[in-house]
Amino acid sequence: MKKTICLILCFMTFLTLTACQNTNPVDDKSEDTDQVSDTMTIKSAVLSDETQDLLYFIDGKYAVYDLNINDEVKSATMCLWTYENDAWVQNSSIKSARVEKNMRIVIYALSDNFSFGAIGQDEKWMVDAGKVVVDFKESLGSVKQLLAVDYEPQLNQEMTLWLKLSHDNEQLELGDFRNIKCNEGFAVTLTLSDQEVDY
Repeated sequence: MKKTICLILCFMTFLTLTACQNTNPVDDKSEDTDQVSDTMTIKSAVLSDETQDLLYFIDGKYAVYDLNINDEVKSATMCLWTYENDAWVQNSSIKSARVEKNMRIVIYALSDNFSFGAIGQDEKWMVDAGKVVVDFKESLGSVKQLLAVDYEPQLNQEMTLWLKLSHDNEQLELGDFRNIKCNEGFAVTLTLSDQEVDY
């Protein structure tokens, strides 16, 4: 119980520190105020020195993204998928209508606790998925894929933010992770929707 509370506090501290750094400051005096872009983007976040120092002392794996969306987005869904009994299954998910134009997506994988969620100026939402295997047994090969480049999300299309798996195949073709047969694996996805949801 104490360990779980400690992990939740660490995660909340992590969210707070990552939210403190504004990587895209808005200039109120910009001459281009009439030209508002409808383009949505998601990219790896640049973390502050304080956040990196904290993460150095916490044994875990993480991914942090800056998400910028437009007015068409009414809700967001994040899902954790795990490979169990020769099939990909949805382990846990969170759906929220509390979306803001600029949010920070955080995925955090401790050895005995997996959490993910989002934080914005006024809204925060997260889910604790509990224990998920993130360090795999030795296999012929392994794949770790993070969303490493700037990406333009599309409405109502699921995108994979983090994929990790181990396999015994000579060659492995990546595509939709649900079609990949492996030994162990997990994937975290995000879907931005134009459909409203109840809280």
